[in-house]
Amino acid sequence: MDRGVSRVATSSVGYYRLRQVDTDGTATRTEVRIVTFPKASVDVAVYPSPATTRATLDLRNQTEGSYQVQVLDATGRLVYTTTALGKQTLELPVQNWPTGVYFVRVQSTQGAVTTLRFSKE
Repeated sequence: MDRGVSRVATSSVGYYRLRQVDTDGTATRTEVRIVTFPKASVDVAVYPSPATTRATLDLRNQTEGSYQVQVLDATGRLVYTTTALGKQTLELPVQNWPTGVYFVRVQSTQGAVTTLRFSKE
C-alpha cells in the first residue's frame, strides 16, 4: 500500500478441508475445497491522507454505474453525501472541514459497501 492511500482489496478466495475424528480416535480428512466468496466490498481508494485542502476518492477500479458516497466524522455525524460514478475520481471538499479523522462509506447499487478511513490536517 502506498503511503497516504487507504485502499480495500476485494478478492475473496478461501481454502478448506474437514477433519472428522470418531469416538474411537480414528480420523479422516476430506479433499481440499476452494470457496469463492461474492464481492462484498467496493474497491476504492482515498488519498492523500492526511489531506489538507482536498482529497480524492478513486473509483477507477469500479464498473460504470452510480455509487452512494457518505463522509462521516469520528463521532459518526454525516458531513458530506453525494453520488459518484464508477471509472472516475471524485474530489472531496475537505477544505472547510475541521481537522480530524473521517470515514468515507461507498455503497454500490448492488449493496456492496466499503468504508475507508482518512484524516484531515
